[in-house]
Amino acid sequence: MADSDPAPDPDDRVRELERRVRELEAAEREHHRVRDALRLSEQRFRLAFETSPDGISISRAEDGLLIDVNAGFSRITGWPRDEVVGRTSLDINLWVDPAARERMSQAIVAQGFIDDFEARFRCKDGRIIWGLFSARAIMLEGRTHLLSVARDIDEQRRTEAALRRSEAKFKALFDHAGDAITLRDMRQRFVDANPAACRAAGRSREELLATPPFALLPESQRAFAEATWERACAGEQPMVEISILRPDGELVSLESSLRRIEVDGEPMILTVARDVSARKRLEGQLLQAQKMEAIARLASGVAHDFNNLLTVIRGCASIVEETLAGRPEIEEVEQILLAADRAAELTHQLLAFARRQMLVPQDVSLNALVENLERLLRRLLPESIEIVTELSADPTTVLADPGQLEQVITNLAVNARDAMLQGGRLTLRTESLPRRPPGGGPEARYVCLSVTDTGVGIDPAVLDHLFEPFFTTKDKDKGTGLGLSTVHGIVAQSGGFVEVESVPGLGSRFRVWLPASEGPAVELRPQGAAGEAGVGGRERILVAEDEPSVRALVCATLRRHGYDVVAATDGEDALALASSAVAPFDALVTDIVMPRRGGPELARALRARWPSLRVVFMSGYADEHVLRNLPNGPGYAFLQKAFRPNELLRTLRRVLEDPSDEAAARS
Repeated sequence: MADSDPAPDPDDRVRELERRVRELEAAEREHHRVRDALRLSEQRFRLAFETSPDGISISRAEDGLLIDVNAGFSRITGWPRDEVVGRTSLDINLWVDPAARERMSQAIVAQGFIDDFEARFRCKDGRIIWGLFSARAIMLEGRTHLLSVARDIDEQRRTEAALRRSEAKFKALFDHAGDAITLRDMRQRFVDANPAACRAAGRSREELLATPPFALLPESQRAFAEATWERACAGEQPMVEISILRPDGELVSLESSLRRIEVDGEPMILTVARDVSARKRLEGQLLQAQKMEAIARLASGVAHDFNNLLTVIRGCASIVEETLAGRPEIEEVEQILLAADRAAELTHQLLAFARRQMLVPQDVSLNALVENLERLLRRLLPESIEIVTELSADPTTVLADPGQLEQVITNLAVNARDAMLQGGRLTLRTESLPRRPPGGGPEARYVCLSVTDTGVGIDPAVLDHLFEPFFTTKDKDKGTGLGLSTVHGIVAQSGGFVEVESVPGLGSRFRVWLPASEGPAVELRPQGAAGEAGVGGRERILVAEDEPSVRALVCATLRRHGYDVVAATDGEDALALASSAVAPFDALVTDIVMPRRGGPELARALRARWPSLRVVFMSGYADEHVLRNLPNGPGYAFLQKAFRPNELLRTLRRVLEDPSDEAAARS
C-alpha cells in the first residue's frame, strides 16, 4: 500500500489565511492612501486653479472645446465660466491674431509644451490686452487636453514701453545736450560721457572713458577738484568753475554741477558742465572795454585842460615870435613853439584814442587818399622799404574825416617802418566787399584798407594789449604808445573797426574796415600844399570863452588884426551882450562847452536873430553827444584847440569869405 500525502497542517492554513488578510489590509490601506493623496492633490489643484491670479483654462486637444476656466480667466477676460465652458476660444473671439494661436498649438504638438509665448487677446468688452501664455499637454480620462496659463502683462508692456520711451528721451537728451554730461563711479572712473563732454575734452568717447578724470585738469586745479569730489560724495551738490586741458593745449572753462545719484543700486557722481569759455572771453572783453573807457575819460579830461593851456602857450609864443623876428632870441621862442606843437599833437592823439575829437566827415575815396599820401610816406620811410599800392577797381568811398584817415594810414606806416629796421615791403591794399560787423549784425558793404609789412611780427601775448594807450614794445625814446590807440579811436569814431593778423618773424597785417558810402567823393588837396597866411579884417566879432587866458588870447589876436571884438565870459553873457548890441555881429567865435549855456545853443539863438551870422566853434574836448549834435554846414567851422593864432585867423577868414556860406546865409 502506497503512502498517501500527509494531511495539511491546520496551522499552516491559518498562517496563509492570516498572510492573505494582511496583504488585503495593506492593499486597502494603500488604496485609501492613494485615494486620499489623489483627493488632496485634486484639492490642491482645485485650490491653485481657483485662486490663481493668472487665467487658467483646460481644453480638449482635438477640438479646442473649453471644459473649465478659473476665476482668474474670468477676471482677466471678462468672460464668466458658464459662458465659455463648452465653447472654444475661437467661438468667443478671444485671439486677436488667430495665427498666433496656430503657432502656439503647433509648438505644443511638436514638443508637448510652450512657455512665455506673448500674444494679444480680446476681452469680452472689446479691450485688447497683451498676455503671456504657457501651456502643457496633459491626459485626462484617457484623452489629451491642453492646460493653458495666461498672465495679463498689458500693464507690464505699457510700463516697459514707457521705460523704453523714457530711456530714448534720456538718450536723446544725453546725446544732444549742449552741456557736457559725465557719469563716474565712486573710484572716479568715467562710466559714460555724452558727445558734448567729448567735444569739450577734445577726445573721442573711448579716449575720454579711458582717461583718469584728474588727468584732464591743470596741476593747479587738482586739489580743488579733489575737494569738490569729496563734497559731492558726501551728498552735497557743489557748483564750481573749473578748467580742463585739451590735448592741443587749449584751456576750456567749465561751470560744473556735481550730484550723487544711484544707477542700478550703485552710487555714481553725475556731472553736468557748461562750456563758459566764450562767456569768459566776452567778460574779459567787457572788462577791457570798461578799462579803456575809463582811461578814455581820464585822457580826454586831461587833454581838455592841456589844450586850453597849450592854446595860450602857443598863442603867446607865436606873438613873441612875430615880435622878435630877425633877432637871436627868437631861437628860444622857436623851441617853445616846437615843444608846444609836440604837446598839442600828444593831446590830439589822446582825444583820438578817447573818440572825443571833432571829426568833419566827408565822402572820401580811399584810393585817392592812398595815392595822395604815397609821396609823404616815401619821405617818412627809408629807401630800404619798398612801398606797394594795390588799389581796388571798385569804388572805395567812405564817409570819414580825410585828415583823420591820413593820420590812421601814417600811424600804421610808421608802425610798420619800426618793425622793418632791416628793410622790407609795405603794401597798402584797398578792396570793397560785403561782410558782417564783429559781434553780429546785418551784412553790409565795407571798404577795407590793408596795411601789410614784412617785419618782425607781433608776439601773440601782445595782441590783446595792442590798442591800449601808452602800451608799446618800443624803446623808451622811440614812441609814446599812442599810435595804434589813435588808429583804433579814429576808426571806431568813424563807425568802423580794426583787425590784426600777425605771425612772428613773417610780418603783420592791419585791416581797417569802414562802412562804404554811395556819395560822390570830394577832391583832396595835394599833400604839402601851403595854407594861406593868417589875415585880418574889419568885421564885428563876438567871442564867448569861459577860460580867461584863452579868451584874452583870442580877443588880442583878433584885435591885433583889425577886428572889432566883444568878449563874453560864457553863453548867457554873450546872449546878453548880443541883446543890447546896436549893430549885428558878423561872426561868433565860441567855445563848445561852457557853464550856463554852451556854444551850440548860443549859436542857434544868435542865428535865429541874425541868419547871416558865421560861427567858429572852438574845443579841446567835447562829449560825444555834444559833437554829434553840433550845428554844421555852410556858415559853420570848427577849430581844434590847441591852435596857433594864424590857424584862428585863417579859419575865421575862410568862414567869413566862403561864397557857399554867403549863399546859404542869404537863403
